[in-house]
Parts: sequence; structure tokens; C-alpha cells
Amino acid sequence: MSSPQTTTKQQADLGAVTDALRSHDRFLVTTHENPDGDALGSLLAMTMALRMLGKDAYMYIAGQAPLPGEYAFMPLEELHRDLPEDVS
Repeated sequence: MSSPQTTTKQQADLGAVTDALRSHDRFLVTTHENPDGDALGSLLAMTMALRMLGKDAYMYIAGQAPLPGEYAFMPLEELHRDLPEDVS
């Protein structure tokens, strides 16, 4: 069972996420270098969710290592290896 403090913190955290989603239109969605299937799936799911909300989502992974062939079925055509020019 969770304590009231935990519940209050979780509600505050969810509120902060909701506020960020509502107040911004562009998002850089990223994960770690040499991603595994979980990381790629999360990257793709977050990008799709943001776009369904009408947001601009840019998928980015650092590094140049090729993705393993077993993930070729994932629609990652819009995955970028360079940051957008307006990101510093």
C-alpha cells in the first residue's frame, strides 16, 4: 500500500508532465546509444503519442552504430542521428 506522501508526489509529478505536454509544441524524443528493442519501442511509442496529440516530435539517437536487423519491422524512417539546428 502506498503512503499519502507517495500519492501526493506522484500526482504532482503527473501534473508537471501534463503541464509540459500542454504548454509545448515541439519535443526531442531520444534514448541511449546502441538501443535495444525496449528502447526503440519506447522511442517510437512516445513519438507516436506526441504526434497524436498534435505535437511535433523529432526522434534522435546519438552515435552512428547501425540498428540491429531484428528491429527492421519498426517504422523508424524518421529517426535522426543529428540534432536539429535549434537544439544547443
